[in-house]
Amino acid sequence: MKKSTLILIGALLGIGLFFWSRYGRAQNLEFEEIKVLNIENEHTALSTLVKGPTIVHFYASWCGPCMAEIPHLLEYAKRNDNPYNVILITDDEPELVRRMILRGEGNVIVKRVESLKENDIFSIPVTYFTNNQSAVVKKVLGECQWNNEEFLTEIKALPETEN
Repeated sequence: MKKSTLILIGALLGIGLFFWSRYGRAQNLEFEEIKVLNIENEHTALSTLVKGPTIVHFYASWCGPCMAEIPHLLEYAKRNDNPYNVILITDDEPELVRRMILRGEGNVIVKRVESLKENDIFSIPVTYFTNNQSAVVKKVLGECQWNNEEFLTEIKALPETEN
């Protein structure tokens, strides 16, 4: 093979790896570094909200798969057998956050960030599951199957999430 062909293949592989690592998987996050806002634009660290088994779900109102998933997640949040606290995070405008708070009917915490990308969220929807020690035990990039009992059994059985 020519040297130029090998360089081109290497460059393409490097570019592919970059895009996969950024957009093809859920990023590792430090919740204490993510500053969330309430509808009055008051800041707090996400880590202060993640206490015990928690679902941290990042979404946006312009994202079709996100909005298709939200009703199922909100229904799951209401279930008696749900061992998780549920936090929804978006970079939508405060009025859209206010509407989501109403949709959540008090069963979820809804917060916003200035920018999802500035917080290393490059692909949505993305969901993080934490255990009793608030450590991430599962990440899901893309839609979760909130109305699939097999998926619900799987997440309920995650380390230290039983009631």
